[in-house]
Amino acid sequence: NKLTQAQVLKNKAYKQEMDTIKGDPVDGACENIRKALDDAKQQFAETNGATTDPAMAKMLAEMEKRIARFEADPRLQNVAGVDALKRNLQTMVDKIEIGNKSMRSAGQSVVRSVQQSLVQSNPKYAQIMKKYADESEFIDVDVGKTLGVTSRANIETMFNKLMKTTQETQKSKGRAVQSL
Repeated sequence: NKLTQAQVLKNKAYKQEMDTIKGDPVDGACENIRKALDDAKQQFAETNGATTDPAMAKMLAEMEKRIARFEADPRLQNVAGVDALKRNLQTMVDKIEIGNKSMRSAGQSVVRSVQQSLVQSNPKYAQIMKKYADESEFIDVDVGKTLGVTSRANIETMFNKLMKTTQETQKSKGRAVQSL
């Protein structure tokens, strides 16, 4: 359908634009990410250097391992590598229970630092991401809700809306004819 085609075209355009900058170096990213990780540890998992929240410390240690793998591989010291790291860390955060606000907040602060590092080192990245977000919102929210085919609605819902509208139109026409 047209909605799916619009999403495919949006994703294709995003990939083409990212391909133009994916190899660009990301200067200073490691330092900024490390600082955010250390800040998250101090704010959420430690007090006076002692671990106060073992579960939080474990999650941040896993993030630290993933960041270290990125730092150790020169092939990942570019926009594509840092963007992959951002998505990887975001996946970790997304798996945290919604009710665990402090753990989600700690993880999200590290993810934000990765994104900020990308934006600071490559302004075109920020433009590409904004365009992608705007197009996604337009397709998913504006068009999808109007048609009733968002992720929460399905084809049956859209069909039922269409049938109801058709029936209401027929009733309106019938009343107009009777009034003549």
